[in-house]
Amino acid sequence: MNVILCGSLAAVCMAAPVLAQPQRFVFVLDAPAGSVQLTTSIGVRSHGFWIGNHDPVTNPGGTRTIPGLFGGSGNSPINVAIGLAVAGASATHPAGWFVMDVSTGRFTIDGFSLDLLGGQTVMLPMEATLLYDTFHTENPSALFPGGVSITVPLGDAEVTMLTAAQSGNGGGTLVPGPGLGEFIVAGVVPVMLTVEASALGSPIAPGPQPAALAIAGRLVVSGNSAVLTVSSVIDVQQVIPGPLPGPQAAPFALPTVLPPGSVANLLLTLEIDQIDIGLGGTIDLAANGVLGCYADCDPSTGVGRLDIFDFLCFQNAFVAGEATACACDVSSGPLVCDIFDFLCFQNAFVSGCP
Repeated sequence: MNVILCGSLAAVCMAAPVLAQPQRFVFVLDAPAGSVQLTTSIGVRSHGFWIGNHDPVTNPGGTRTIPGLFGGSGNSPINVAIGLAVAGASATHPAGWFVMDVSTGRFTIDGFSLDLLGGQTVMLPMEATLLYDTFHTENPSALFPGGVSITVPLGDAEVTMLTAAQSGNGGGTLVPGPGLGEFIVAGVVPVMLTVEASALGSPIAPGPQPAALAIAGRLVVSGNSAVLTVSSVIDVQQVIPGPLPGPQAAPFALPTVLPPGSVANLLLTLEIDQIDIGLGGTIDLAANGVLGCYADCDPSTGVGRLDIFDFLCFQNAFVAGEATACACDVSSGPLVCDIFDFLCFQNAFVSGCP
């Protein structure tokens, strides 16, 4: 599965076009100013059986299912194959945050966390294509000729989660642009995408999937603040093979065929053979940033909170020769890693975060 996120970053002006030392900006998405326009499709193929909800003790007046056209007695399971389709468009306001370190020629991104639904639940229309063996019912009395697919609307499914969380080192190049304080950025942020939904009382949760977000655009900062906007495209295609557990004895109201106009109340049990997920659309993000604390290399324990993990984070970046670690001290060159950069970070750590 490949996900491509690309757009343009725009902001206000910066006092100088060249960065003498690394600067760290903490960005928070402005949810009302951003939008996600998505077309979502979820297809589920499954097989199993249904049976009337009749119970001689607890529900003696319930529906009974009987194989064949005529005759018979009792309440028997009927083989069924169901193709479930969930599809529709949605508009949400995304939320999230990330930390961006900028230095001469390079930038890094940490803690990238994006909620594409912005805490909302998206309702999408759902329908089922049914293929079953011939059977008839009592309570109500009805005949269901089998062997021919029929389509039944099933109300709405719920998409409850669509998130992107950073899963590795992210960053890229930072090149001075034509304007004062303007920089052209290009890079990649690896993430894990998580989609969760529910249909027919059963969750659809394929688990996090790896993706790479390609970022390209402009960065312009002004003093201790920055504003970023992003116009993006998302395209996700995922196939999840079965077998997977499906609903067990879930209530299923089946409209009668002959005669029409009534409902057979059944209990549905399924095993899922395959799930197909598709997401496509546009993303417009807006983020407000403030100048953060350089010594806060690792934001996982809280932005502005210094601890041993920040020292380890800087040590790893220093060993890897990353720009933000090698440019703390520029006396021997902006991208030269030496002991002076380590001492520079140590002094920043001792000074603490404002």
